[in-house]
Amino acid sequence: MPVGTDSPSERRPPVQYVAFCTGLVLLVIGILGFVPGATTEYHLLQLLGGGPSARLFDIFSVTVARNFLFVAFGIALIAVSRTSKLAHGLLIAGGLIFLLLYCYGLLAGHGADANLLALNGADNWLHLAIAVVLLATAFLAGQNRHPTRSTSPPGDV
Repeated sequence: MPVGTDSPSERRPPVQYVAFCTGLVLLVIGILGFVPGATTEYHLLQLLGGGPSARLFDIFSVTVARNFLFVAFGIALIAVSRTSKLAHGLLIAGGLIFLLLYCYGLLAGHGADANLLALNGADNWLHLAIAVVLLATAFLAGQNRHPTRSTSPPGDV
């Protein structure tokens, strides 16, 4: 943006900032899932779950598939943060995906054979929190994603 052009009509809508910041956080989380030290029990890192698994910050179970999901979704959010319409749509889609992950984690059960993503209780709460943040910000910040510009002088009806 050129200097001196920060009028309200030329600023980016909040939904774009939310998409960018959320994408950055998810990208960092996904990358940290591959970093020994940030990920404890690193030798247990596997493509999918089904038994003991590596843990991010010794709390969240991680798998290669979930790390890639976080990295890919983070990159996608950063990429679409340039336009409010795409950012709004991906925040909603991502919120629904993380809500499905939360439900899957509840239904699969920790340590069960059906738990292919190696989800634990902390993961479930994290996925629910991410879903709530994505959906809430999509709806709250997305309400003003198409600001209207008035061409009439102030005071005209």
